[in-house]
Amino acid sequence: MAILSSEKEVVVLPVPALRPIGLFVNSAQRIGWVDRYALGVRFQPIDLTDLSYEGVPSGGPCVDVNTTVTPRDFPDVEEQNSFSIIDAVTCNALWKTYEQLNADVDQHFALIISEALAREAMYGNGGSVHNFADDAVATNPTTASTVLGAIAELEENLATALGNTQGVIHIAPSALTYAIVNGTVNRRGDLLFSPGGHQVVSDAGYQAVETGTTTVIYGTGPVYFATGGQSSRAQEDWEFNDWTRNQLLALHQEFGIVLYDPNKVFKITATKA
Repeated sequence: MAILSSEKEVVVLPVPALRPIGLFVNSAQRIGWVDRYALGVRFQPIDLTDLSYEGVPSGGPCVDVNTTVTPRDFPDVEEQNSFSIIDAVTCNALWKTYEQLNADVDQHFALIISEALAREAMYGNGGSVHNFADDAVATNPTTASTVLGAIAELEENLATALGNTQGVIHIAPSALTYAIVNGTVNRRGDLLFSPGGHQVVSDAGYQAVETGTTTVIYGTGPVYFATGGQSSRAQEDWEFNDWTRNQLLALHQEFGIVLYDPNKVFKITATKA
């Protein structure tokens, strides 16, 4: 006769699927990681100032005249810090092995990394010098009666700042519904776009606790990011054990960096309508 345990069976649930649209890692442009990026980087934004005009000389276009156009200076060099994303999980050695703890961290990273990167890009809590919330300049108007009106204003800001190059509009998931229902944002495959062709990102990392019926929508130039690969901080599996309680601990980290032109960040507070 089989002896049944009085403890309930532990059921391993399937891994949840990631949302197919709006995630930061699917929309921002990934660049290759270099180990020295962990010290931060210096970079020069792309110059998108307007071309100049000059009248044709009265003697014709071949007449040699001195130009009165002031030459462009290269944009100032910007600096950005890297950040470290950390995850740790602990369990009693009677329930899990090191391999199971490490596998759990790997799975957790894959599900949460986009949200973590988006939150750092938006708020800079991990130490980034630049983040959207701090870099955003005041727009005119700074408020809009609808999400549609806010995106229209951001289209104007981006057209003025970026010309015809593609930028990014960053919107909280709570406001994305209004943008899609009123036809302002449309889906093409697994990507979202504004009417002017700018990519739209609506990652969970952008979702702040909103009071009332307003939300803040941002517009930027292209956004780039790099990550250094997730790995354990322990040299040996037993390094972080607490043998007094027979507890195992897995501790992993991943370096990351987010780059964009901090002089081309706009925001508008909109009513969610």
